[in-house]
Amino acid sequence: MSRAIPVLAVLVAGLLAADVSLTRAGGEIRRASSKVRRIVPPGERESGRIAVLRLEAGGRPPMAYAREGGVWRCPTYRGALASEALVGSVIKKLFEGGGVVQSVDPSRAPSYGLDGPAMVRLSVHGPRGLEAPASDLLLSLDVGAAAPAIGGGYVRRTGEREIWSVDVNLREELAPDGPATLPPLVERTLFPTAWPGAMKGMKSFRVEPAGAEAFDLEGRPREVSPEEMRAGKSPWEWFVKRPSGEQPANEALASSYAAFLQRAPRESVAEAALEPQAGLGSPLGRVTLTPNEGDPLVLTVGSGRIGMLVPVSNSFGRTLDLASPPVAQLLLPRAEQILQPAGANPWEPFLKER
Repeated sequence: MSRAIPVLAVLVAGLLAADVSLTRAGGEIRRASSKVRRIVPPGERESGRIAVLRLEAGGRPPMAYAREGGVWRCPTYRGALASEALVGSVIKKLFEGGGVVQSVDPSRAPSYGLDGPAMVRLSVHGPRGLEAPASDLLLSLDVGAAAPAIGGGYVRRTGEREIWSVDVNLREELAPDGPATLPPLVERTLFPTAWPGAMKGMKSFRVEPAGAEAFDLEGRPREVSPEEMRAGKSPWEWFVKRPSGEQPANEALASSYAAFLQRAPRESVAEAALEPQAGLGSPLGRVTLTPNEGDPLVLTVGSGRIGMLVPVSNSFGRTLDLASPPVAQLLLPRAEQILQPAGANPWEPFLKER
């Protein structure tokens, strides 16, 4: 009996030491998990080297986006222009977003939207990023579910155990809600926002519908008092210019049309091999957007059909975009539609829907 007591004392002392050690370790894990950190630490930020983004998502083909000639394109989707705003937003969120570690348990990953079909893997590469999926890799991030309660979501650095809750929601750009006819990050409008003239403001629009007289629509600034602004008076007045002379346009119709031109959606992008059936040689019409500075942008609406959609080319994007028939029709009004003093505004309902 006297020999058993020292043995028992040793066992108790060992258990107490183990308990203290585990308590300290647990405290360290909790402290680490509550520490706010940036997704990309300042020392790892190389924005000047970012030239390629890659996306992988369950059930979708991998997509690549590359900066070429000063603009972002999607070489895996017919060379379509990417949205400068969407790509810029992703990069900004990566650099400015931060959060805390929620879990290091791999078995809990699915509860955060990771390791399942909804997960999106985003990889960021330098200039050699198109050579192979792992070439010139700067960062790889697994994007899980959104977390609306904090205005953010869950992410994990690829290959690591730590699952973070962060204050940015990358799914907004990489996996937007609702039906999509275009891949993520690809430009959604027929008007290319990467066109240099887009930031210069529009000077005029020339509309050339087939079978009708061409005209120019020009907006001019005017003095408007604060009271007039509050009453709804526009600081712009619009004029339709034709060879026969110049006439004041219906301001509501003219401004709606000008806004529509810069927001008209594209439904898809066709293979370049389908251009012969686009009818670009005998188009339904053309619209030329002239900026205050720089070269104009020309949209050509083809007379053919690709499937149920209308081909539209633009002089900057060099792709064969596709629009719905209603959108194509709204691109090419007659002068009388903008001159009419009253009546339905065919662009307003569409703009409200968008």
